[in-house]
Formats: sequence, C-alpha cells, structure tokens
Amino acid sequence: MSDFDELGRVLAIDHLSTYRFFHTNIREFAPERVTPEEIQHVASVLSSYAQTSTSETGGWAIPTSPIEVEDIIDPNRMSGARAYEIAGARVLFLAGYFRNQIKRRHNVEWLDRLGQSFYAIASDNALGPNNRKVLRSVAMNFPGWTNACMQLNSTFADNRYILKM
Repeated sequence: MSDFDELGRVLAIDHLSTYRFFHTNIREFAPERVTPEEIQHVASVLSSYAQTSTSETGGWAIPTSPIEVEDIIDPNRMSGARAYEIAGARVLFLAGYFRNQIKRRHNVEWLDRLGQSFYAIASDNALGPNNRKVLRSVAMNFPGWTNACMQLNSTFADNRYILKM
C-alpha cells in the first residue's frame, strides 16, 4: 500500500467524497441559471484536479502554468473533442481556482476566452447530445464558472481551519 493510499484511508478520502465535497461547495457560487449537469461537470473537474499530481502523465495532469495550457493546442499532441474538453478543464482550473494568484502575471480575460473556445470546440465535436449540451453550456458560462471557482478558493482560504467535509 502506498503512502497516499494510507493517507486516504486515514483521512477517509476517496474519489466520491472528494467529488461530493466540491459539488456541495461550488453550488453556492455557481452562475445563475446553470443546469445541474454543469454543476456536476465543474465539480468533477475540481475533484479530478484535487486528486491529480502535477507529474501525472495522462490527460488530466495539472497545469503548472498557463504556458502548458497553450501547448495542448498543438494538434500533433492531442486531437478530438476529449482533448479540447481536457484543455478547457485545465484552463477552468487554472484561470478559475487560481485566478487571484495568476492575475498579476497573466491576462485572465484571455484565459477565459481560451477556455471558452476549448469548451465550444469540444461541444461541436462531442459524441452524444447530452455531452454536447453540457459542454456548450460550460462554454457559454465559462467566465461565470471561473469566477465561481475563484470565490470557492477564496472561501476555502478564508475558512481553512473550519472546513466541513
């Protein structure tokens, strides 16, 4: 058993409880008139990145700077709807959750437009009407979602000693 498995066992952290934690908390800051599926998608993005290392080699690796997010545009590296969804999720996480930390060094409005376009392209090429609809909705509400993620991070920082699981 790895150290991380042991820590997870001791703290009772698993994928579902992490997802529920973010789902419960992001709803408070969600943009107006969003669908439950959008909330689920954003909670899933936050949950995934909360449990993913920066050294992950798969598609959901945590971006460590906006420059890495730009790299995914290269069609030689990845292509298709899933690649653009991952790119959009990376931008959502970086430009949303870490907005206060990066806004002095990076153009966060440009990152919002980039993430919005990634989700729009993913939607245009997604398999299935439900997935297409969710991705399109996230694209349309992307600036609201980055703001929601920023507010969530600020709330967590302000209440770091009294968070309820």
